[in-house]
Amino acid sequence: MILCISDVLDASALARLRETIAGGVFVDGILSSGWASRLVKNNEQLGAGPALEAAQEQVVSALRAMDSLCCSRGWSMTVRGAVMVSSGAWDY
Repeated sequence: MILCISDVLDASALARLRETIAGGVFVDGILSSGWASRLVKNNEQLGAGPALEAAQEQVVSALRAMDSLCCSRGWSMTVRGAVMVSSGAWDY
C-alpha cells in the first residue's frame, strides 16, 4: 500500500533530494515489478548506486524524524526503504 505523508521534506530538503536524484541513472521500472504488474508497469525508477542510496537516506531520515510526532499521537510507523520513481515529469 502506498501512503502519502505530506510535508516530510521542506523546500530546501526537497531541492537537495532533486539534485541527488538528478545525479543518478533511471532504469525501466519493470525490473522491480512482480509477474502480475509486468504487463502494465510503465515507469522509470532510480537504479542502484550512490544516488539511490543517498536519496533513500534523505527520505528515510526525514520520515524517522517524524516518528516521534507519530508516536506522540499514538501512531506507529515502520520505514523500510524508499523507491524513487518517475512517470516522466517531475512537475510536482
